[in-house]
Amino acid sequence: MRGNVKKILWFVILFVFLVQLLTTPAQAGLQIWPGKLTISMPEGYPTERISYLIQVTNPYTYSVNASARVENPDMQQLTTNYSYIPDISWITVEPETLYLPANTSSTFKVFLDVPKSERSSYYNTSWETWVVISSDKPAGDTGGLVFQVELAVKLFIHTPSRQNEPTAGIFIILIGVIITSGVIYILLKNVRKNIPGK
Repeated sequence: MRGNVKKILWFVILFVFLVQLLTTPAQAGLQIWPGKLTISMPEGYPTERISYLIQVTNPYTYSVNASARVENPDMQQLTTNYSYIPDISWITVEPETLYLPANTSSTFKVFLDVPKSERSSYYNTSWETWVVISSDKPAGDTGGLVFQVELAVKLFIHTPSRQNEPTAGIFIILIGVIITSGVIYILLKNVRKNIPGK
């Protein structure tokens, strides 16, 4: 009889534990938009740094601090035909941390700035890196299960092709000016030769 009471007691404890576990609300972090950013430079490298916005929404009834960092994905997660950005410091996020009251949204600003000294080495390339966004634990006791979820915005960066670079146009114009000046000089010289008395 005593063995049956122990079994029933363990069964009741296990049942209460499972009911508590299955009925506890689970909360899983922030929402972001967009999930992917594609940065193309069809007109060549810009003169100023490129910027894009990432919207972060806190859908819950408590405040959180959201933070953002730039990192490269694992090699297995890297998209086919993309490589890592040569220097991750070329991408920055401002601010590094956002305070999000309950049920509000705010934005991180992502900047891309390839140094001028490096640009000539990187034409017709495709890079992938991620902006990873995470939140701290909720302020106050919310109860339930809280999952610390990190979300990533994938950045796909396409560098310009060499023929679209503005310096190529400048060289073509310069060559045209030199050829035109040479033709005018030769014509003027021939005209002076043909003028009697010169």
